[in-house]
Amino acid sequence: MKAEEIWQAALGELQLEMTRATFDTWVKPTSLVSYQAGEMVIATPNQYAQEWLSKRLCSTVNRVLTGITGRSMQATFVVWQAPVEDADAEPEAVEPVHTDLVPDWSRRGIPDRFVDKTLADLDWSRPVLQQAELRDYVDRCAEFLNAGIGLHLYGPNGIGKTHLVIGLAKQVCLELGWTIEFITWRGYLAGLREGYEQARHDVAQQRYGDAEPEYRVLQRLVEVDLLVLDDLRADDLTAWARGKLLDLIARRYDAERPLFVTTNYDLNELTYPGANRLGHDEAAISRLLGMCQYLTLQGEDYRLLERRARVSGLKPVTVERSGVRKRG
Repeated sequence: MKAEEIWQAALGELQLEMTRATFDTWVKPTSLVSYQAGEMVIATPNQYAQEWLSKRLCSTVNRVLTGITGRSMQATFVVWQAPVEDADAEPEAVEPVHTDLVPDWSRRGIPDRFVDKTLADLDWSRPVLQQAELRDYVDRCAEFLNAGIGLHLYGPNGIGKTHLVIGLAKQVCLELGWTIEFITWRGYLAGLREGYEQARHDVAQQRYGDAEPEYRVLQRLVEVDLLVLDDLRADDLTAWARGKLLDLIARRYDAERPLFVTTNYDLNELTYPGANRLGHDEAAISRLLGMCQYLTLQGEDYRLLERRARVSGLKPVTVERSGVRKRG
């Protein structure tokens, strides 16, 4: 087989091994640069893609190429710009390769645990991620969001809801150039309360801002292109907290800006949590359903699966006669 035929065959196999969104975002824009002595050099459109593919997909590509050629293969990903054919010709203007394409995810509110996580880090063979409606949303996420349709995921703890919406949000940020923000429900309320405390302090110090603290928080969350609201809860609600959700949802609904929501509470629990306890305003939940694809996910706690994998990878501890513990 010719080198280009080998790479096209590899693309075909890779497309079958991952979601369409991951393939289209990271693998499809690549092209073959050179092939010799068991090494295939693959061009990527920018430095971020080069780093992502080298770190997360290189071993998979090597395995696929080795299987196709029947010999040990090594893929190398590079940022590539085609050379100018005529040395005397005036070089064409080329878009600069930016080295700051990787956003500072922590400044978008994303927790440290998920700063380096992407959709590719999820185990897509897990039954919980095989749901047809979920795979369709992931594969056509940009289409849904451009139509103003976000995602509302309901399910138990530990099945990967947060990882999934963060991975999607990162993809949207890079693919569509959208601004994103990640908040938890309790973090949102805490941010509002901190704003009030700061306002009281400013008054005491005779310092006055140009906007109410609550307005500043809400304005930021309303103006961002995509908001991720994680762990929406219905316990320990107050009338004040109930109103804050309605305010946030109503403002984004009116602005026609989508959002991702995760929760451990079903719709009935969100709206009617129990006797003598407040539920979220029905108007807020109605708007939420009007702007989101609602999906129920059920599956095994993947944190337990990860822990089992880490434990199985540990070396056994042996105890010598001296009582000193050593790893075998």
